Amino acid sequence: MDTNKNKIYYIQQKLLYDKTNKYYSIINMLIKKYNLEYSSNKNGIFLNISALESKVIDIIYNNFVNSEEIINSNTDTKELNPIIIPTIKKEYKLTKDKLNLDKFDKFLLQQSKTNIRL
Repeated sequence: MDTNKNKIYYIQQKLLYDKTNKYYSIINMLIKKYNLEYSSNKNGIFLNISALESKVIDIIYNNFVNSEEIINSNTDTKELNPIIIPTIKKEYKLTKDKLNLDKFDKFLLQQSKTNIRL
């Protein structure tokens, strides 16, 4: 039982500090594969790991460990340089629009400026 708590802690820490969506993808795949109950909203998915059977926790733990070993064994990776796209600054000149009003529009505008006392 103590090892189960350690596995749950390991899974929670990986999910908490993961800056990529690697572990999220693993959890999502396992939810669909094993038809696990979860809830979701705009912040993500919520899975009560401590309520899962130990067999499912072992599967999640093994997937997390195996995915970490794959990344750690691939040490011959090159750093990618960012792609810099030059931006063109476009200057906009402010121009005044001319408002053409007919007689009726001018009358309505004049009436809207007057105060009515009751």
